[in-house]
Amino acid sequence: MLASGATTLALGGATAWWLLADTPDLWDEQIPFLTDSSVFYNKWDAKKRDPVFWVAAATRPDINALEWRGDGEDFTLEIGGDAARSVVTITRDDVLASAASQGSVALLKTMRCSGDGPEIRLASNAVWTGVPLTRFLKAYIAPNAKRLRVHSPDGFTANLRIADLDTADGRQTLLAFYLNGQAIPHPRGGPVRLIVPDRYGFKNVKWPRRIEITRRDEPWGNHEVDTGAGTDAGTVQLGSKILSPDLRSTNPIAVTEIRPHILRGVAFGGREAIEKVQVRIGGRDQPWRTAKLPIPKELESHHEARRAFRDRGERWPLPDVWTPWFIPWTPDAPGDYDVAVKARTATAEQPEVDMDRLDADSSWALGTIRVS
Repeated sequence: MLASGATTLALGGATAWWLLADTPDLWDEQIPFLTDSSVFYNKWDAKKRDPVFWVAAATRPDINALEWRGDGEDFTLEIGGDAARSVVTITRDDVLASAASQGSVALLKTMRCSGDGPEIRLASNAVWTGVPLTRFLKAYIAPNAKRLRVHSPDGFTANLRIADLDTADGRQTLLAFYLNGQAIPHPRGGPVRLIVPDRYGFKNVKWPRRIEITRRDEPWGNHEVDTGAGTDAGTVQLGSKILSPDLRSTNPIAVTEIRPHILRGVAFGGREAIEKVQVRIGGRDQPWRTAKLPIPKELESHHEARRAFRDRGERWPLPDVWTPWFIPWTPDAPGDYDVAVKARTATAEQPEVDMDRLDADSSWALGTIRVS
C-alpha cells in the first residue's frame, strides 16, 4: 500500500513491502487511491499456515510452497457439480468475447485480507474490469443450487453463496481480466481472477480453475473451515487506518517537530459507505474532530475508475472501497500526543475495543506522535 520511506526487498521479482520494518518518516505523503499492481498486497504467507495447501504442495508437482508458478498457462475454468445442469469449460477468450459482445463491468473494490487491522498493512485498492460470473452460470444452475465451491491450482479453496453473488445495490461478482485498466498480472491472480463485492480477499480466489455448483449449504473452504482464518460469510467489516505518519504495530510512535502537519489515512465501510471519520489527538480529554473525506482525483482522471464511479451514480464515498481521510494539525508544544481514529457508516460505528478477532479487527486505529 505504501512503498515510500522503506528499502524494498525482492522475493521472486515482487516487492515484499509487507515484510519490512515500519518507518516513521512518511509525513506529508499522499496516499494513492489506486494501488499499483507492483505493490499490491499478496499475503502468500497465509498459505504457509494452511494445512490443506501443504497437502496439495506435497502431492502436486505444479505447486510451489510459496506461490503457484503457473504463469503463462492457458486459462480454463470448469463449471459443474451436483447442482449443475451440465459441465462446461470456459477460456479467457470466452470471457473476453463476452465482454466484447455483452459489455464489461468496472468495479471499484478494496482487496482486504481477513488478517488486516488498524496497525497492519494488508489492504490495497483497485478498479477491476470483467464480466459478471452469473453470465456464465445462469444456464447451468439447477433450482436446488445453494453454493459455489471454488478451486484454485495452488490448492486454495473457498465457497460463495449463490444468493450473495450480486449485492442489493447491483454490484456483481466478476470474472475479472483487468486490474486498474491493465491485464491482471499472474501474482495478482491473472489472467482471470474472481472478484467478489463486500468480501475479504480469501473469497476473491486467484486463478480459479474449477467451480462446483452444489446443493449443499454448509461452510466449506480453506479459510472458512480448515484454518479458521476467516468467517464463512467473509463479509468485510468497518475499519480505519492511520497511514501518514506511518503508525502500525511495529512502529507505534512517530517522531516529528513543532510545525503544521496533515494526518492521513483510509476508512473501510464494507457493505456500507463511510459517512464520517473522526480523529482525536492528545488523549481522552480532547475533543473528536471530523476529518475531511475528499473525492479522489482518480475518479475523474483514470478511465476505468471514472467508468466505475459513474456506474455508481457518482456518489462518494462508495461501499467496499477505502475512503481516504485527512485532517490538519499543528502541535502546541513538545510531548507525546495519542491519536485515535474511528469511522462510522449509516448504521454502525467502530468500537474502542473489538473482541472478535475473525473480522479484521474493527476497533479504533491508535498511535502516538512524539513532538520535540
